[in-house]
Amino acid sequence: MPISRQTRRVEPPAAADPLYSRTLLLASDLQQSVLNELDLRGPNPFAYSPYGVQSGVSQASTHLGFNGQFKERSTGRYHLGNGYRVYNPALMRFQSPDRSSPFDAGGLNAYAYCSGSPVNRVDPSGNSWLALVGNFVGTALNTIFAGAAINRAAAAIVGGTPPNMITRIGNTMSFWGGASGVPSRAVGVPAAMLARMPDTGLSMGSSLGVIGGQILTGAGAVNQNYVMARTWMAKAASQGQSRWQVLWEATKEASGWNLLRGQAPGVVQGSGQGRVAETALTEIPPQLSRPATDAQSIRGATN
Repeated sequence: MPISRQTRRVEPPAAADPLYSRTLLLASDLQQSVLNELDLRGPNPFAYSPYGVQSGVSQASTHLGFNGQFKERSTGRYHLGNGYRVYNPALMRFQSPDRSSPFDAGGLNAYAYCSGSPVNRVDPSGNSWLALVGNFVGTALNTIFAGAAINRAAAAIVGGTPPNMITRIGNTMSFWGGASGVPSRAVGVPAAMLARMPDTGLSMGSSLGVIGGQILTGAGAVNQNYVMARTWMAKAASQGQSRWQVLWEATKEASGWNLLRGQAPGVVQGSGQGRVAETALTEIPPQLSRPATDAQSIRGATN
């Protein structure tokens, strides 16, 4: 049986779906939200609600959306934390509770997104140790600045040179500027634990530079405060002044307690001058006692 041969035209492979094969150029903002995508057909701009609902001229081709997070195209929901929890921007909340709520970093509301402030915060997948370090350094700086105000007030008390009113007000403002920052930063620790790491090398370098500058500022302030404290403590000891009483009066002065009561800066009386006078009276030079001795010997000889 002869073998039949048929010539068949081979069709070229169909062009791939342009929706999945074209190259996209994405434009984003500082929070990495995709604001526009560009291909051969032209731009496709997007806008977002405060909680991340995306709207645009046509459907987005990229899966990246609000805050640069992965978005499910069919539902518009975001799988944050590598699928740990699904965020629904239309409902403005997560669809599952946070395991860190309500007594840990997750907060009281286990379903809340960004603690109700999506414009100022992001809630990505991981924790940022960099934000915690910055919070710790800032708290240390606030404590140092508050202590410096007390240190300056103590030096003025021991030196016996009361400052003028402008200096007193400025020192009080410096004290409360540092003291009020300590509890404020403590409240911000949970937010720092949820903050995202910098996305670019430039932003990472900027964050590290700011933290490094704060560390240097704090180290210099600690050195200056140490020298000042050692100076006034030594002078207080030489004048017989109680260091604890000086610190108490300096704290009242730096906190503005004396200003509110219309009082002058506190004064701590010392006992050093009294001891010097007593020593001067008891230690009589030998040459002053000799005439008395000679007079007694003369009276004894005449008797």
